[in-house]
Amino acid sequence: MKSTLNFFYIGIISSLIIFVGCTKQGPTGPIGPNGANGAAGSSGAVNVINQYVAITPSQLTWDTTANQWYYNYSTLANFSSSVHAAVFVYVQSSNGLEATPYTNSKMNYSISFANDLYQSTPYVHFEYFNGTSTCPLPTFNINVELVIIPPAQFIPSVNHGNYAEVKAAYNL
Repeated sequence: MKSTLNFFYIGIISSLIIFVGCTKQGPTGPIGPNGANGAAGSSGAVNVINQYVAITPSQLTWDTTANQWYYNYSTLANFSSSVHAAVFVYVQSSNGLEATPYTNSKMNYSISFANDLYQSTPYVHFEYFNGTSTCPLPTFNINVELVIIPPAQFIPSVNHGNYAEVKAAYNL
């Protein structure tokens, strides 16, 4: 029994030493200086650019190889901060905004977006395929909407060929 009491006293003394030894540390020191600012990042916002273009017959160029008229126009979009971003181009039709490449066989034209790694300025390519080298008479009025999506905002599950789905997914 004496050994049990010894263990009991040793346990109490050890506990007191541990609890007394766990006191709060010294006072908190002063706040250090602020660190350097990080590099500026992009806002990550989806950028939407709507362009209305009136293409006159004098702007069209005859392509002798393809036997069609064409016109390339700059999108006027700033792609400098959009490296590796997804760019989608939609054209207004009687059915609403449709993804490019878009062909209107009734009016004999097609619209596509020319963007590859070797171009510094992407452009929209308009083709009028009437089959004759006589310049067409009408002025073509084209409404194009560009949607530039930063990589961090890109949603793979969205059908980017469907403007209504893109509009809903990105709150455009």
